[in-house]
This record gives sequence, C-alpha cells and structure tokens, in this order.
Amino acid sequence: MMREEVIGLPALEQLADILYESREPWDMFYRGRTEMIREEDGAMLLELMIPFVDKEVLDLTQAGDELTVDAGAYKRKVILPRSLMGRQVEGARYVEDRLIIRFGKRDLPDRKRNEDQ
Repeated sequence: MMREEVIGLPALEQLADILYESREPWDMFYRGRTEMIREEDGAMLLELMIPFVDKEVLDLTQAGDELTVDAGAYKRKVILPRSLMGRQVEGARYVEDRLIIRFGKRDLPDRKRNEDQ
C-alpha cells in the first residue's frame, strides 16, 4: 500500500516500481484461460478464474443472459455465450481461484412448450 494518495508522475513512478519491480508493464503476467465452458454429469459449467478473492465476499447475480460477479471492490460482468443462453444458474462454488457456476437446462419459449404438449 502507498502511504499517500497517488498523484503526479513521481508517485506513479514509485507505484510502477512497486507493482512491476524488474518487469515491464506490457509483459504477459498470466498465461492460461480466464474462462472455460464444459459439460459435467449432464449440466453445463462455466469456470471463471478469479484469484485473490475471499469466497465469503463473492456474490453472483444473473439478469437474463448476463452474469455479474461481485467480490468486494471487484466487479465483473459476463455476457453468457450462446451455449449458456436461456439457462438459469443452479449453483456455484469457489475452488482454487476458480468460480465454478452450474447452469440448469435451457428454458424453452412458451410457444415451443405448447407445441410439444
């Protein structure tokens, strides 16, 4: 933590020295997938990499085809990919820096349901 508010070029340079040490800001700091979709036991799972989070402050909300992940001061919005659209979140768990979200079956439009009956 900086003892003072970061204002001006000298303070920014000091912050950069703390953050990057001997590396350059444009270096690749993470290699890997930040999200992954997979099927397990007939359910669709979305895995999001969310490191350095206390799972007690995690909150997940779904509005249509958009998920919002709140983790204290951190917020991430995820537009669901086509394979997860129309599915509701059934549950979630946080394991080893990954938020694993389980989705239910796809909701069929009312018109399609009536045709199937």
